[in-house]
Amino acid sequence: MPLAVLRLVFAGYLRRQLALSRSGQPMESITRKQQAIFFAVFVAVVMCIVVL
Repeated sequence: MPLAVLRLVFAGYLRRQLALSRSGQPMESITRKQQAIFFAVFVAVVMCIVVL
């Protein structure tokens, strides 16, 4: 369940990166805001796994 939430949160970003890669264009660099969101969601998912 927690991993499914992580997948839903980042599905759009990952889809966009894959499309860029497949078209031969360079992938976008991740921003500080995206890094912070990823870290926060990752920590929340790990905590859910530990608790459940």
